[in-house]
Amino acid sequence: MANDYVAWLLAIASFAFVMTFTPGPNNIMLATSGANFGMKRSMPHVMGVAFGFPAMLVVVAVGIGYVFQFPVVRGVLRVVGLAYIIYLAYLIASANTLSSARQSKPITFWQAAGFQWINPKAWAQAIGATSAYLSLDFNKYAQIIAMALVFLPIGIASSWIWAAFGVRIAALLNTPTKLRTFNVIMAAALLVTILPVILTY
Repeated sequence: MANDYVAWLLAIASFAFVMTFTPGPNNIMLATSGANFGMKRSMPHVMGVAFGFPAMLVVVAVGIGYVFQFPVVRGVLRVVGLAYIIYLAYLIASANTLSSARQSKPITFWQAAGFQWINPKAWAQAIGATSAYLSLDFNKYAQIIAMALVFLPIGIASSWIWAAFGVRIAALLNTPTKLRTFNVIMAAALLVTILPVILTY
């Protein structure tokens, strides 16, 4: 039984690692925040993503998120999420000067945590994790807590690394033209992350 539980935890950790470190709306936005605002000002964003997803995972896994599985609710969330990500991409692309980008405000902890509920990739993670890894062999609630605790440190590491990546790039963005080019590229990358959702709508 102990070996089975360890194997289960390793499977969850592998899933969490792949899903959190690969590019998606969260990571693109974190890198952009790091480049435009620096690590210190981006930390609420980092922590909001890292803590927001495990909280969402718990809600979905417990069953409170059942209402979000109804087609109408899911459709509304999808439209709102896509519209908001497109809006964010516009804001990123339009921050075309050093002053406009660096005088604006980074995303707050609560904004980043709340964003998970309209983030298509976060939904894929939550539904994928609960449907694939909740097992009848262990206590359901113990499993849910364990899953959240596995995602939390991996999420913190991933979010910090993506923001740090942006900070490192910031040293090269010493002119308005370079910063604008970077922001346009990141805005385009953000839109690319939602293409699968749009194409399957």
